[in-house]
Amino acid sequence: MSVALAAAAAASGLAVFAQKTQNPRADLPPGLVAVLFSAIWLLAVGFKSITKGVFGGLTSKQLSGAFALVTSVTLVCMAGMGYMDSKFRTPELPLGVVTFEFGFTSAKMKTIINAWSREQLVWVVYAQGTDNLFMFLYSNAIALGCLVAGGRSARAYDIAVLQYVAGLLDFLEGVFLHLVLIEPNLDKLDERIPLGAGISAAIKFAFIIVGFIYFFSVLALSRAASPASSTKVQSKTL
Repeated sequence: MSVALAAAAAASGLAVFAQKTQNPRADLPPGLVAVLFSAIWLLAVGFKSITKGVFGGLTSKQLSGAFALVTSVTLVCMAGMGYMDSKFRTPELPLGVVTFEFGFTSAKMKTIINAWSREQLVWVVYAQGTDNLFMFLYSNAIALGCLVAGGRSARAYDIAVLQYVAGLLDFLEGVFLHLVLIEPNLDKLDERIPLGAGISAAIKFAFIIVGFIYFFSVLALSRAASPASSTKVQSKTL
């Protein structure tokens, strides 16, 4: 529960910070921030029950096998996404789709889209479509990794569910970016659309980074504890 509240508070603060620093012209009412806080908190709490129901009955071996399988498929999909991203990466947009995600303003979005040729825009659409599969894969891969590394502890479940919230934010970000792509006159684009895409992306990446930090830190601590444990066993045997 504390992790869900902390995540909701951090996401809300990040949204306000992004609006103030990246697009002050966009309107972000306090009521909308409150809705964001409530939605992330409720999703985190709800997903925890679902995740426990789905993965709680698996053996450790089954859980590890599921993690290995989903991670493998995720890496293959990531390679495909990387290939598509290379098709619309330019010297002005070295990060490709990430630059697009963090446009934040209609003026920046217009500059980005105008820098792409018609063929590159087709690849952008392909990448956006494939991202619907990728968000499902990576959220499960990181969540499973957290559960495997953390031994399905309460904290492991807390961090795992944030990955599913990140996947939903990725979907919301995709909706905003789709609205940008289909807008015939970018000069009339509502400032809240690119801001919404940027905020969704920022919170998504923050939750994913938390997942990676948890996964690798638990693994590192486990490895550090293993030699000490084996030494104790040997000393008792002797």
